[in-house]
Amino acid sequence: MRTLKVTIMAAIALILSMGIGWATMEDTSPDKEIAIMLVDFQVAIKAGDMDKIMDFYSNDFTNSYGVNKDIVRSELEVMAAQGILQDLAFFEIEEGAITVNGDYATVTPLVVGNPMGRTIYRCTLKKETDGVWRMISTDLEKHPHGYYSWYRHNLIFGSKNGNKKIVEALLAQSEEIKGSTALREAAKFGHKEVVEVLLAAGAKVDGSAALREAAKFGHKEVVEVLLAAGAKVDGSTALREAAKFGHKEVVELLLAAGAKVDGSAALREAAKFGHKEVVELLLEAGAKVDGSAALREAAKFGHKDVVEVLLAAGAKVDQ
Repeated sequence: MRTLKVTIMAAIALILSMGIGWATMEDTSPDKEIAIMLVDFQVAIKAGDMDKIMDFYSNDFTNSYGVNKDIVRSELEVMAAQGILQDLAFFEIEEGAITVNGDYATVTPLVVGNPMGRTIYRCTLKKETDGVWRMISTDLEKHPHGYYSWYRHNLIFGSKNGNKKIVEALLAQSEEIKGSTALREAAKFGHKEVVEVLLAAGAKVDGSAALREAAKFGHKEVVEVLLAAGAKVDGSTALREAAKFGHKEVVELLLAAGAKVDGSAALREAAKFGHKEVVELLLEAGAKVDGSAALREAAKFGHKDVVEVLLAAGAKVDQ
C-alpha cells in the first residue's frame, strides 16, 4: 500500500502535457490514473454530460445510505434539468491522499464544494475488468453544518423534485422525520407518491403548511391524501388559497372536509380574481355577503359576472 498526494491542478497539467485522457493512460501509475479520472469526472459534471458522468460509477456502486447508481442518476438528471448541476461541485484533493491497494483505492478526504459549503467524502474506487477505475462508494465523512443538515437538504431536494427513489433511500437511513418542510415541498409541487412515502415514514400533517400549499396550487389528489391522513382544515388558510386561484374542485374537497366559510376572506379572494364558479360555491356553502369587501374587489377588477352573482345574493352597494 502506498500513498501519494496529488493536486487537481497537477493532474490537469499532466493531462495537458500528455494530451490524452485518463482511460488511455496505460503507462501511468494508479495514483495518477485516479487523479486524472477525478479531473475528467469534474469536467463531465461541468459539461452536464450525463452518460459520461455515469460511466465514472461502477454498476455495483452503493453507499452506506443505500444509494445506488440508478438513484444517483435520477437525482443528477433532476439537477441537470434545473440547470444547477454544473455549479454544484468542485473537487479538492490537495489536502488528502490517494491510497492504492491492488485493484482498489480510496480518496480521503475528497472535498466537494457546493452552495452549502465544503463537504468531505471518503471515495472508494475499483479498477474493473476493462482497466478503468470507477467509484464503488462515496460516503459522507463531514458536512459543514453537520449530518442532519446534509440529510435534511437532500430530503427536501428530493421531495421538492418528486424524486421518489432518493427520498426512499434517505428515509431508509432515518427512524424519524423532523419537521414538515419536505412534506410541504412535495405537496406544493404536487408529488403525490412522494407525499405518500413521507406520510408512511411518519411525517406529520399537524398545522396547515402542506395542505395550504397543495390547495394553493390546485393539486387535488395531494389534498385528498393529506385530508385522509388527518390534515385539519381549521381556519380558512387552505380554503382562501384555493379560492384565490380558482381551484373549484379543491374548494369542494375542503368544504366537504369541514372548512368554514365564516368571514369573507375566501369569498373576497375568489371575487377579486373573478372566479365566478368558486364564488357561487362559497355562497351555496353559506358565505356571507355582509359588508362590501367581495363586491368592492369584483367591481374594482371589472368582473361583471361576479358582481351580478354577489348582488343577486344580497350584497349591498357602498353608500
